[in-house]
Amino acid sequence: MVTPHFLSKSKYIRGLQCHKSLWLSKEGKVKPRDTPESLKIIFEEGIRVGEEARKLFPDGKLINYKGSNFDEKIARTKEWLISGESTIYEATFKFDDVLVMVDILNQGENGWEFYEVKAASDVYINKSKIVKDVFLQDLAIQYYVLKGSGLDISSAFLVHINNQYVRQGPLEIEKLFSIVDLTEEVVDTQINVDEQLKVMRDVLCGDEPNIKIGVYCDKPYECDFKSHCWPEEILNGYSVFDISGLNTSKKFELYESGIIKVEEVPDSFSLSDNQRLQVKTELSGKEIIDHEKINKFLNDLYYPLYFLDFETFMQAIPEWDGFRPYQQIPFQYSIHCIEREGEGSSHLEFLAEENSDPRKSMVTRLVGDIPIGACVLAYNYSFEKNVISNLAKQVEEYSDHLMDIHNNMRDLMIPFQKKYYYKKEMKGRYSIKAVLPALIGNSPYLKMEVNDGMEASNNYKNLSLIKDLAKKKEIKKNLKIYCKQDTESMVEILKCLKAI
Repeated sequence: MVTPHFLSKSKYIRGLQCHKSLWLSKEGKVKPRDTPESLKIIFEEGIRVGEEARKLFPDGKLINYKGSNFDEKIARTKEWLISGESTIYEATFKFDDVLVMVDILNQGENGWEFYEVKAASDVYINKSKIVKDVFLQDLAIQYYVLKGSGLDISSAFLVHINNQYVRQGPLEIEKLFSIVDLTEEVVDTQINVDEQLKVMRDVLCGDEPNIKIGVYCDKPYECDFKSHCWPEEILNGYSVFDISGLNTSKKFELYESGIIKVEEVPDSFSLSDNQRLQVKTELSGKEIIDHEKINKFLNDLYYPLYFLDFETFMQAIPEWDGFRPYQQIPFQYSIHCIEREGEGSSHLEFLAEENSDPRKSMVTRLVGDIPIGACVLAYNYSFEKNVISNLAKQVEEYSDHLMDIHNNMRDLMIPFQKKYYYKKEMKGRYSIKAVLPALIGNSPYLKMEVNDGMEASNNYKNLSLIKDLAKKKEIKKNLKIYCKQDTESMVEILKCLKAI
């Protein structure tokens, strides 16, 4: 049976990040945060990617995760190895009280090969060809257990999504994935694995480690015990950790010197002009208004004026031709239109049918809704511009009209991002959700069933899985309300800017 302090691969990786997090993960010690819906979606995406990766080595046998305990999985793996199976998915081993499940174990010409599958595409450090340490350590602990279990391991590979692959026709599995040979690097790490395991076991058998918070709380993964370790005034208050654009290491530099409140940051501490302005505004309580720059921004707008917002989702495995993995796929837009200055606004919207390629129907509607030559206003327009430029490449018959929309866009975020206008209530942020309540005193976002873009994306992706028609109708209704709220808020923000 598994011992009380056995280490799984995930616990080993957790321990490398922080010994305190490892200790807290002991059953019943401290309750971790609830898993965010966004992470659940990522996990589900990872499962599908793993299933597709198995097609690289077809005709293997699968150790099902459900339906048996780990001892039974280990026994089944041994049974299949003895019987001569050449490929096993989720092969399960335990050595030195460390448990691992191997995504793909394959009998190669020179011995056993194992493959760790990641749904990620960004596996390298910056633009180098050096694999991130967290992925290397993932393979390292698996190698340790496999070798210790008596397997002759010839190679260790990392399989990851190739985000340069563009689907055209049937899915090409060998192009969808990239395979990195990490055998040499994994072997080199083995000298440290045994020592790390000894340290982790000592931690698990001892008292709660006295470890301060630091940059490692969020690297490589956000710790799910932050509510236990981090001060309440940082987690749910307003602190130096909220200074816009400030490097994380500099935030901790302030924290470690005893400075938590924004207004306590000394004049001698190096900050950008905008960051210093944020600090000074917190001290004075006065709003910042640069009338000249605001007027210059406003004078660049013209009528008819169209406020545009897209909602998108991403797929690790592209479902339709012309898409890359993790490319933004627009499925919805909202438009508010003001024909002439001083007039009210009208509303237009589009929501694609679930489980269908939305591009052609969306573009046909969009070019009908926004005429050539119109001034188009978006919030953080680089996102909208990117969506439109991709659509122009993919739906070529409307490319001229789409690029006209693209070229006539203006960014409503600029006056707030560059702090032409700033109030302490914005707390260094310049998103719609920060700006709108600061301007009008109350944000309708707080009352919505769908209140952020990630949630909207996830709800849309899951629509095809929902059988309850009433529930599906309700979700579609909330999606439309949410997207409409974005452009409606932009109209209100512009009114406030003009009134300043």
